[in-house]
Amino acid sequence: MATQRPASSPDARLVHRGGAYAGSAAAAVLLGVLTWLVLYQRERLTEVDRALEAPVHRWALETPWAVQVSDVLAVVGGLGVSTAVTVVVVLVLLLAKKPWIALNLALIASLAPFLTDRLKELVERPRPEWAVPLAEPPPGDPYSFPSGHATGGIAVYLAVGVALASLLRSETAKAWLVLPFAVLGISIGLSRIVLGLHWPSDVLAGFAMATAVAALASALFVVPRKERAQPVVSSGPAPVPYSAMTRRRPAESEPGDDAEGALPEAVADAAPEGAPAPGKHASA
Repeated sequence: MATQRPASSPDARLVHRGGAYAGSAAAAVLLGVLTWLVLYQRERLTEVDRALEAPVHRWALETPWAVQVSDVLAVVGGLGVSTAVTVVVVLVLLLAKKPWIALNLALIASLAPFLTDRLKELVERPRPEWAVPLAEPPPGDPYSFPSGHATGGIAVYLAVGVALASLLRSETAKAWLVLPFAVLGISIGLSRIVLGLHWPSDVLAGFAMATAVAALASALFVVPRKERAQPVVSSGPAPVPYSAMTRRRPAESEPGDDAEGALPEAVADAAPEGAPAPGKHASA
């Protein structure tokens, strides 16, 4: 039998929504600071970036497998594969009757890269140049800030992991499902530093862009504004109300108590006047 169980408390929902808004705002502030540095303190920021990336570049020159792994991650984080993964997971969520989560994923995976491309055109920061380059930049994309792969790694793969986790009930299972997607998303961004195609601040800005969009979209579309009672299926009998248990029931006659006397009386009433009643013998 289906009974009604209230959803999580409104206070918990408000905390979740407030945390999402706070995370989005913090990421947006970080992105704003990095953008300001690129626009007005570009030389100083580039010096810091080069000091951080030069050891990584030297290590990559001596570590062929790191370059090979980064090349694979570049393909996984590319537009074609990311779009295909997003479409498949959105369809899975729709079949699982999770339309709001599907909408949220589609919005994050499309809006974050779009905003990244617009910011690239606005800032126009050149890509790093190395004496021994390890990879060629994508054709038609000469700018580096923010990193599109870093944005997509979080906005697609981490978001996909979180969306798929909504299909599970166990919190432990959810964490184990999200973890590899998080590692993959972060690795896609870091691989751009290994290949020498982005400065560290570019990758950090890409992470911040994706986080700001994802947290804001989650607060708006995933957390409902109104609490609704959820039906719970119970296999046991329905509970008996206390009032029904204490209500006095009318007395019921047991079989054989009044049947023997009721029938002769009814027959006696219907017998002709002067006739003997049933069960009595006329005197001689």
